[in-house]
Amino acid sequence: MIRPSTVFSCVLTVSLALVLTVRVFGQGQDRGVITGLVTDNSGAAVPDAQITITNEATQDKTVVTSSSAGNYNSPPLILGTYRVQIEKAGFKTFVRTGVPLASGATYRLDAALDVGSATASVEVQASVVDINVSNPEVSSILSGKYYHDLPAVMGSDIRLAESLLNVQPGYVPMRPNGDPIFRGSQFMSRMNGGQTMAMENYLDGASFGSAIDHNNTQERSVPYDSVQEMKIIDSNFSAQYGRTSGGFVEYTTKSGTNTFHGAAYDYYNYQGLNAKGELVSAVSPQHKENWGFAAGGPIAIPKVYDGRKHETFFFVNLDDLHFKQGALPSFGNTNPIPAFLQGNFSQLLNTSSVLGTDALGRPIYSGEIYNPSTTRNVGGVPVRDGYGFDPVTGLPIAGAANIIPANDPLRSGIASKLAALIPAPDRPGLTNNSFVPSGNKYINPKTLFVRVDQSLGTSLKMSTSVNANTRPSLRQCASFSQGCNFSDPSKYFGEGFYQDITTRTVHQQFNWIIRQNLYNHTTLSFDRWVLPARPVSQGPDWVSQLGLKGLVSSEGGAPRVYLNSPTIPYSHYGESDRVAEGDIANRWQFLDDITWVKSRHTITAGFEYRHHQFPTIGDGNVTGTYNFSNNETAGYHANGAPETFTGDPVASFLLGQVDKANFNVNYRHLQNEQYISPWVNDNLKVTKNLTLTLGLRFDYQGCLSDSRGNQSTFDPSTPNPGAGGHLGAIIFAGKGAGRTGKTCFEQPSKDAWGPRIGFAYRIDDKTSVRGGYGIYYGGIPANQFEGNRELGFSTNPTVPNFTNGFAPAFYWDNGFPASVVKLPPSIDPTIANGQGPTWITKDSKNLPRYQNYSLTIERQVGARLLLSGSYIGNHGTRLPSNGPTLGLLDNMNNPSVLSTYGPGLLGSLCNGTTCPGSVPIPYAGFTGDVAQALRPWPQYTDLSVPSVPTGYSTYNSFSLKAEKRFSAGLIGRVAYTVSKLIGSGAEDVLAGDTSGIQNPLLGSQDRRSLSRDDLPHSVIIAWSYEFPFGKGRKFAGNASRPLDTVLGGWNIAATQRYDAGRPLSITMGCGDICDFLFSNLKRPNVVGPGYSHTGNVLQPGGYLSKAGWADPGSDSFGNAPLRDGHVRSFPYNNEDVSLAKRFTLTERYSMRFESQFGNIFNRHLWCDPDTNWSSPTFGEVFGQCDQPRSIQFGLRVEF
Repeated sequence: MIRPSTVFSCVLTVSLALVLTVRVFGQGQDRGVITGLVTDNSGAAVPDAQITITNEATQDKTVVTSSSAGNYNSPPLILGTYRVQIEKAGFKTFVRTGVPLASGATYRLDAALDVGSATASVEVQASVVDINVSNPEVSSILSGKYYHDLPAVMGSDIRLAESLLNVQPGYVPMRPNGDPIFRGSQFMSRMNGGQTMAMENYLDGASFGSAIDHNNTQERSVPYDSVQEMKIIDSNFSAQYGRTSGGFVEYTTKSGTNTFHGAAYDYYNYQGLNAKGELVSAVSPQHKENWGFAAGGPIAIPKVYDGRKHETFFFVNLDDLHFKQGALPSFGNTNPIPAFLQGNFSQLLNTSSVLGTDALGRPIYSGEIYNPSTTRNVGGVPVRDGYGFDPVTGLPIAGAANIIPANDPLRSGIASKLAALIPAPDRPGLTNNSFVPSGNKYINPKTLFVRVDQSLGTSLKMSTSVNANTRPSLRQCASFSQGCNFSDPSKYFGEGFYQDITTRTVHQQFNWIIRQNLYNHTTLSFDRWVLPARPVSQGPDWVSQLGLKGLVSSEGGAPRVYLNSPTIPYSHYGESDRVAEGDIANRWQFLDDITWVKSRHTITAGFEYRHHQFPTIGDGNVTGTYNFSNNETAGYHANGAPETFTGDPVASFLLGQVDKANFNVNYRHLQNEQYISPWVNDNLKVTKNLTLTLGLRFDYQGCLSDSRGNQSTFDPSTPNPGAGGHLGAIIFAGKGAGRTGKTCFEQPSKDAWGPRIGFAYRIDDKTSVRGGYGIYYGGIPANQFEGNRELGFSTNPTVPNFTNGFAPAFYWDNGFPASVVKLPPSIDPTIANGQGPTWITKDSKNLPRYQNYSLTIERQVGARLLLSGSYIGNHGTRLPSNGPTLGLLDNMNNPSVLSTYGPGLLGSLCNGTTCPGSVPIPYAGFTGDVAQALRPWPQYTDLSVPSVPTGYSTYNSFSLKAEKRFSAGLIGRVAYTVSKLIGSGAEDVLAGDTSGIQNPLLGSQDRRSLSRDDLPHSVIIAWSYEFPFGKGRKFAGNASRPLDTVLGGWNIAATQRYDAGRPLSITMGCGDICDFLFSNLKRPNVVGPGYSHTGNVLQPGGYLSKAGWADPGSDSFGNAPLRDGHVRSFPYNNEDVSLAKRFTLTERYSMRFESQFGNIFNRHLWCDPDTNWSSPTFGEVFGQCDQPRSIQFGLRVEF
């Protein structure tokens, strides 16, 4: 294994040498290249021609020469418009002006020189539209014109630079329009069939985004007004690119020029014109204002320093947002009705629905609440009496049925105190009865971006980009109907936390022309992301206030409470499990490449190194997480199987029947990892019309290690002394007694070789065909949300439930049993016995592999229109997935146990020496049920497997796109994409897809179906039009100033997106499948059409008809796919429009007034319906998932 210290030392030495000698240049993602062939009129190569490339804005010059084959290639150049002059003795000088250079673009400029005097020149204006004949990549560029004109409507956060990704074909945003907080963000989005949270972002030459997990940028975005353009590379990347699952996004920021330019701006969302949602009676109150200024030009100090002369240019942008309140208009939360919290569950009872009989022959009614104090065995079968039911006949007693008496001795004092803090529902009904308030109570991001460009002659150039922001906020208030509105934190039993994210990013680039056919480029980068957070309920001593017992600390917020019901989706209460934690991500990057132009070859070789460091700074879950289930108050059938549709977690909560619970004694770790990648690429101009691209890249990502070696993992082959030597115990990294001596537990493979091959063929001057194939690899994030790999150095005292609800884990008021509380450090292989330990598998860092292939035909029509058709395919293997895809290895039982033993026996308890039914006891002292005894590792509950490379996907798409370059006041693009994405449910790179499996024998094959983001049809439109009225325009071109003030300067622009619905996942109550196999998913049988035609989606069965599915039986698997393409969510249609008026103030100054309309037609997108077939509200829609029409005004003074 490559040691991080060895690699880091080598890289640091090389970096310092480069910096101290100032000998650097090369290929940067934020720059462009001009290349071509120089020939005479007969087509013969012209060697040693001098090519002078001049930036028309700064007059900065770059000089190169053509090779023996006439091939030339510029070093990377900053974006802008260039003048290219080609000279050779005996030939007329060739001059091309207005050559546009975009981010990451290769501009092909061939020159056929005429014989004559070099003092004579042939000057031609460059074409605005230029087909790609230089490389096979499929890419798009969104220029500064789009950024200036298109609407960027704020959601609950800043105007995001990435929001324009919504007008990119193949890009699938989080439904409906990016995260509602970050409107238009790439959070949970994907590109061209890759996993979500797995695109690679670059800013000014280096990777940009969250290093700790998803590499998304919304929490560290540069100011919107600092972006010059964005390039999206969809397919057939050169070997320079890697560590992505489906595409690259490159942001290039603005740079200064010889002329001072800039703007001051203020955008304000006017609530009075906003629309209300479909399910609320008023517009959600909110305040949004985004102001700032931007300026760029030469650095000039009068009589001291002349930036024009010394070619020193700057750009600076300060951006500030003030946001308060903001909500999605829906009723997505569920609070228990007041009667339930008082112990009256009569509304849950349905005496007309008899689900079976118990061992005493008594009827079992749907919704019946049973008294846990009456739990007993009758003939070896569990039996309970119902509250308010005749204990002999089992019939309901009038006025008492399903009511827990106020003086019941099991009533919990802790629960009674917390029940008083749960707000009443906002509307009638048992489910989705409470309002979803604002996710962000307030947020106040402040961002400063600075860029400096410096030229030191024609051979050495450097560029520095600095981005710093801070984001104080009050967040995640939406899952509690009070929405962080409280005056006393000691009476607030909801979610919500204070957060103050800060980021610092520095990217330094050096560019050096070693000689006129040899160039070097180096980027040094550092970024730091700090996430401190604390719950809003923190402050009061909740431990003393509630009488919580057995805990180690009295810090933290209200205890976390889950009410887990198979039929009612109760909200969660208290401090989020990890909300008080804090994370830091430090990233160092070193990128270097050298380009050599030799004959017809342009060969580039490079090396990339990243070092990541992840300290933690917080303490979460110190007051405990408590799960309550319906099982402790449920009834049992005559065969001993628990009845899923009886009992209720609120009843178990009131009675203090904790199903399982845990709390943390935290350890603040310092984790490290490294990533290296050498690569080489050859761009070969075979002929004037044919270019081949050949490349090879190697990717290696090291394991995640702790600086003190303090890591642990479950190991399936180590004997467990606390389980009679049964295999499966915790092992520990690091040196010392009881430890393995290992640095980490992953064993990353060294097989990530990625060959690339592509071609670009010019059919004629207006038509090209391009294609290619390549293998590339994604990264594995150091997920901040993954399982606990520090167990023993931190501890997580846990009380599981091996009885399937026959008995509680413990009675709440008695507190955590002292036997489970172990303080760190505890180098004990039995420390996780009875818990669900984290398993860091050896192959968890094997990089996801993608095979990418594409074919594009491009045609220029006229002078300004470019048409293209692109097929893109993407096949992913070794994708990070979650633990259930391991099947039986995820500590599940073989489905054969259902028929071999039956539900009654499986639910029966072992007594410490024997198990019922002659089932061998796994080890002495085991007291769980038979189903638990049959698990591969019966000493544990469910395993936590952060990532395992079992996922796969297949993506095919075809896109038609028309791109209109700016002319006659119009710029725009229209694209239509048809696609299909099939996979194993490995949806995001964090392995965070919550979909389980129903058949453990099938593992990941059980989940093969359409992706949740399968989007068969998508249409995107983006355009901007300047009206042809006013001075200098087609109409009223000689208008007087007063008339021009009225008629001139009008602009209208829009982004439009129309997506088909996405496939739904139909599930049902799990019953025996989950109870005894320990899988977490069951699907019904498909028996007919699934759509309903009632016309009212806000009623049960309003969108989906229950008759379309059937119960396959308690011990059988359903045939419904994980996601069904025949049953889809609602289509998404949205139009954002901007109307602007420009006023000329002076020759240099102008003012622009903008009106931006988000969702201008106030279309409503319903949220997905209830897809739990067992739920009484199956097929019902409870909320609106897009934002209603939102209007913001902007005022800009530009110079």
